Amino acid sequence: MNKYDSYCFIDSNSFLHYRMFTDINWNEVTNSSSVLLIVCPAVLRELDQKKFSEYDINIRNRSQQVISKMLEMATSNTINKVKKTLDLMFISNEPSIDWEKEGLSTQIPDDRIIASILEQKNNFKNIILITSDIGLTLKAKMKGIKCISLPDEYQLNIKKDKKQKEIEKLRNRITFLENRLPVLKLKILADNEPADFIKITLNQITAPSEDELTEKLKVIKDELKYKSSSKTSDIFTDLLSYPKYEIERYEKDLDKYIEEMLKYYKKEYKFKELQSRLIELKFIIINNGNLPAEDIDIFMHFPDGFVMFSEDELPKKPKEPEKPILPRTQQEMILNFVKLSVPKFSFSDISSINPNINQNFSSRPQIRKKNSYEVKYSLNKVKHGIQIYLDPVYILFESVVLAKSFKISYSILADNLPEPSNGNLNIVIL
Repeated sequence: MNKYDSYCFIDSNSFLHYRMFTDINWNEVTNSSSVLLIVCPAVLRELDQKKFSEYDINIRNRSQQVISKMLEMATSNTINKVKKTLDLMFISNEPSIDWEKEGLSTQIPDDRIIASILEQKNNFKNIILITSDIGLTLKAKMKGIKCISLPDEYQLNIKKDKKQKEIEKLRNRITFLENRLPVLKLKILADNEPADFIKITLNQITAPSEDELTEKLKVIKDELKYKSSSKTSDIFTDLLSYPKYEIERYEKDLDKYIEEMLKYYKKEYKFKELQSRLIELKFIIINNGNLPAEDIDIFMHFPDGFVMFSEDELPKKPKEPEKPILPRTQQEMILNFVKLSVPKFSFSDISSINPNINQNFSSRPQIRKKNSYEVKYSLNKVKHGIQIYLDPVYILFESVVLAKSFKISYSILADNLPEPSNGNLNIVIL
């Protein structure tokens, strides 16, 4: 089908913002003696949508006029006569190209126009896309499609009616007011930066064997074992020598210390094993708006599958036993007795004049357990352009193997926000 000099695909804006297609000198625009105007499915669909859903009443009316004109000219024939050297053609079938290969999307109207042209390239020799859209023009030219924009003389000067002006005035007022509101977002701290997700790696640890613990304790005992000197005692060195009862006391204390260290190592492993399946989550609330937010409540929803608690409920690290006091000479025991007899005084005994001087004003989490977990933070104020770090929460999985990724949904309410700010944060367990 190559009986026309030019085959013109027209985008929807050319129908809506320029004179009626029947009133344009297409032979002059395309420098052709004969022209076939082609309307593809994507353009027909967009015109039909704007006829009902476009908020600008002028565009709605224009869409109706264009569609009415097309229906008036449409016949059962594939080609519809417009003028002596101008015909009109409707393509009813959607393009069936390899969308992925062409790098196009079925969800983008501009891509669907280009797809219709690519499908007809073998049928028509001189295809022209009529458009003033810069985005569509650039994309089409990358596909080797010739583009022409209609001359300015054909452009319509659509005046806005009184109702339309009022609508725009209200829209501008709403935009002005929205720009004067706080804009609150909740982020999670990932690598010391606010983010919408965090990746956490959990590593399982192995319990030490009894042989390993025995060998470790043997090394410690050998290092701390008392080694007697070969000095001879006389009347002048009594004060500098180690009495036998001190040496016996030290050896008993050392045995007891080794027993306590065995208990400590077992507790330490349990603590480290617990730490291996424990994660800390730190949150930040950010106000990107132009006004401070006041009286803020942050509600967070966590799924089930772990135990959650706040910082003051964290398991405490076991305390390592103190090494036994080495054998003491009589002189050392006398000096120690003198030190113990002198009363100690500490400035820490004085009550603080202002206990709130270093108070952390960050909100503490209120954790409520249901089938899942609900966490609430409350803040008096968040200034605009400011971010506030919230006290962390801690999550303990039953085991490293059972730990899995999850999503946190949140809602932020403030006294001077008309609607809550909602969002999601993602915890990715590796």
